[in-house]
Amino acid sequence: MCRTVQAEVETQMVQFKKYPIYVVYSRHNQNDSRELASRYNREAMKLEKEGARKNDPAMKAAARREYEWEKLVENTALTTEDSDPRYKKEADKYRTDVINRLKLIEAVPIGKTLLSMFQNDVYIVPRPPGGSYAAQTYPLDWDTEQGFAFGKGDSYIWFEPNSDFKDDVLFHELTHAYRYSVGKFNRVAMADNEYNTEEFYAHQLQNMYRSYKGLWLEFSYSSSVTSPRGGKWGTKQEIYDHFLSHDDFANVLKQFLDTDDFVRSVRHLRFPDYNPFRDYPSIQKQVDTINRMRGN
Repeated sequence: MCRTVQAEVETQMVQFKKYPIYVVYSRHNQNDSRELASRYNREAMKLEKEGARKNDPAMKAAARREYEWEKLVENTALTTEDSDPRYKKEADKYRTDVINRLKLIEAVPIGKTLLSMFQNDVYIVPRPPGGSYAAQTYPLDWDTEQGFAFGKGDSYIWFEPNSDFKDDVLFHELTHAYRYSVGKFNRVAMADNEYNTEEFYAHQLQNMYRSYKGLWLEFSYSSSVTSPRGGKWGTKQEIYDHFLSHDDFANVLKQFLDTDDFVRSVRHLRFPDYNPFRDYPSIQKQVDTINRMRGN
């Protein structure tokens, strides 16, 4: 069951069951806010550049205020339903398609576990017209000094439910939202830039989800790295063998085992078959053997 939450306008924001996850059809609000948000952004960048050139704290502070105004405009648009009746049909379809994917996620044990661990709100929203063809997750309260990808707390997921973006992709994005929720999202390049640590985290969990459903596993997050059979799909053994090619893989698995509550909650699952967190001791043992043979 989904319950309806009344917004300030006469429209619907749909919450998925008891979870702090909201489906918001805000495509046109986002589009309408672009010019104003861009104006604040341009002014902020101008003040930031000039403040750095002059080493002027007042100008740097003014730049931060302009970024905060940009953030306010964007977040209001992102989290407010389009109210124009012309958009009702497309809005209803969007909400239905996303909710159906959330139901599929909840039906998988690791999906239900993930949904139950959110500590902040997550807004699933469509892209504005002309947006990038990708599913992406960002914090609403992004850090105005570090950029859009840095922050913690409430988050939003740009997601278009279609044949390319099914429930496993939404699950992947929800793992990013979880990391923002607990204030641990921190991207660090790894394995010669095949991944960053956050995409490695999400990719392994997405493959666990796919494994549970009996689907092919994605060999790598990077499109330039293909499986031994060629292409993007691989087996558990092929992926585990690939983990032996760089020490970062085992090291980052251990890092998440030590620091991430969601990983710790799923590490002992015997099913699905693909579970590199459960199998970490075996992977690390093979890495150690290879390093000894190399004299490392």
